[in-house]
Amino acid sequence: MTEEKAPQTSALSNAIEQEIERWFVETIHNSQVSRATEIYNHIREAVGQLKPRLVALIGEL
Repeated sequence: MTEEKAPQTSALSNAIEQEIERWFVETIHNSQVSRATEIYNHIREAVGQLKPRLVALIGEL
């Protein structure tokens, strides 16, 4: 499975983006989940959807 990175969400700092991607690789990419393409893609999409939510939360701080 090739490592696919989600596009950077402009309102998140580069450090936060990198930490999310690092977590994804450590937790999902190198696990058995990565062998199930449909599940892997679903989780990758969920991570992408999480980023705008984090932008909204950070904006409320």
